[in-house]
Amino acid sequence: MRFYIISIIAIISIGHSQPISHFYFINPGVKVGYAFGENGGFTYGFELSYVRTGPTWLEKKYGVVLNVDWIKDLTKYHLGVEYIGGALLGGEFGPSILIQNGEIDYGVQATPFLLFFLIPYYSHTFVLNGRDINEIGSFVKLPFQIEPKKDNGVFPLHD
Repeated sequence: MRFYIISIIAIISIGHSQPISHFYFINPGVKVGYAFGENGGFTYGFELSYVRTGPTWLEKKYGVVLNVDWIKDLTKYHLGVEYIGGALLGGEFGPSILIQNGEIDYGVQATPFLLFFLIPYYSHTFVLNGRDINEIGSFVKLPFQIEPKKDNGVFPLHD
């Protein structure tokens, strides 16, 4: 009898649900860290990412990211692709433009990170002139759901 009641409730629930296959977020954030080596010192900046995710937060997510960092007299512009595999670990990779004392240089940045409200990260920028940048720090990012539009709840599972 119990199995019969549970089966009926499940069938009715499935018939009335309208699952959403993906959610889209814009995630602005700020970062503070420290860079080691010749271009080293305290670093700060901001980041904006656009991420597509599945219907639950345990599924993989991916998107694009733009960030700007300042380290002493160095400004770094970075555009990358971001991938978050599951609930706790992610990374991003892409080209960077570095400007220091009017000189422009180019590089490629790779950044693994852990997912929490306060997001610790390590970043390595491979710079063409050989003066690579190693950096550790933390992001604070706030997710804003933009699609599908919802009025109730931050992380809805149904339309």
